[in-house]
Amino acid sequence: MDRSKIDKNLKEVLAMNGVSQSALAKMLNLKHSTICGWCTGVREPSLFYVAQICTALQCEPNDLLGDYIEGWNEESRKHYMLPTEVSK
Repeated sequence: MDRSKIDKNLKEVLAMNGVSQSALAKMLNLKHSTICGWCTGVREPSLFYVAQICTALQCEPNDLLGDYIEGWNEESRKHYMLPTEVSK
């Protein structure tokens, strides 16, 4: 994955949704430092967490990864839904 794009894109998606790094950390049950690492490019989220981010922020993987993943669709997302989303 291209880290330079992921960190920039994640920050943009967070801003567009009005969600802070701390709020995303709570949504995903992660430490704030993990989200901070993703947003600064020190770390990159696994594909599992890309899917979790997309579910939490109602965005598409391509919003975070550019064209890194082709063929992603709603059916694919169901396999990675947050526990709170499963009951909906």
